[in-house]
Amino acid sequence: MADVLALMDRGRIEQVGTPQEIYDAPKNTFVAGFLNVNTSGPPISLIDGSWMSRGEALAHTWVGVRPEEVEISRDAIANGLRGTVVERLTLAPRNTTLLTIQVGEQDLHARTTGNDGPQINDQVWLTFRRYHVFDKTSGLRLRSHSPDQI
Repeated sequence: MADVLALMDRGRIEQVGTPQEIYDAPKNTFVAGFLNVNTSGPPISLIDGSWMSRGEALAHTWVGVRPEEVEISRDAIANGLRGTVVERLTLAPRNTTLLTIQVGEQDLHARTTGNDGPQINDQVWLTFRRYHVFDKTSGLRLRSHSPDQI
């Protein structure tokens, strides 16, 4: 991979920066979906902001969360999103399990370690260590939230 990338969409430059800069602060939903930490992993998940109950005004937004930033609990969490595990793929050599979790009518991807986590049809509660908020109309990133910003 290059030291600096220029990501283009239909002949138009969307963002220029190092791979880490683009991964950490994507300009819009197109750019956010372009880079993954692991090429064999699922992409960023975009869920309707109205599902979030963190005391923020997130109507008319997408909340983007990468699989490695999703925390999963089998116990109910007051500010967590409730979902159902609908797909599960264990990558034994990597000690990793990839989950698809249905939240409402949307799918969210999560990555966990080990093989003893939630099974298909299990109810789980989700929180996010880090996430991005995107405007639904323009696709532009409005802000990002991470532990160092709380």
